[in-house]
Amino acid sequence: VADARAIDHPQPLAFALLFEIFVHLARRTPRDVQRIYDQLAIVCQSHGIAQEMYWAAPLVGRALIELGDLNRGLRVLEEGLAAHTKSRSALIRPYYLVLLAGAQLRAGNLVRAQQSLDESTQVAAETGQHAYDAEHSRLQAEVFDASGAIDAAERKFQDALQTSRQQGARWLELRA
Repeated sequence: VADARAIDHPQPLAFALLFEIFVHLARRTPRDVQRIYDQLAIVCQSHGIAQEMYWAAPLVGRALIELGDLNRGLRVLEEGLAAHTKSRSALIRPYYLVLLAGAQLRAGNLVRAQQSLDESTQVAAETGQHAYDAEHSRLQAEVFDASGAIDAAERKFQDALQTSRQQGARWLELRA
């Protein structure tokens, strides 16, 4: 972020702030997410940048869930998904669905988590967007595990590990 500020151009700064949000979630420091999101919103709104805001909004929902505000976090994710359904943003839709499935799992809503995962599978097949396959498999494993399907859960955890390794996605490998 400091290097992006030194460049004095809004696009690299917006990109850096977005990834700072990812880092705080990965490090399990969700309290910092809203503060960084607010900085990102100022940069994006003042310079007409939309993409980073689309990617960051569900992360705020996830941070709220991490902080224990489950209902508000779910609402943020569901509203974001509805907005992207209307705009037909195929690239971001699987991302929202996987985040929503994780939130539903945290809320103990196994049926709704499975519905989000099923829809994510369908959208990924339609769009060819497979960047979230490792996380999808990990979440599917959690659904199976919570349902008592231990063998199926083990296979899905193995799928998550294999996919994350193939994609070079170390963070997702560690999560799996």
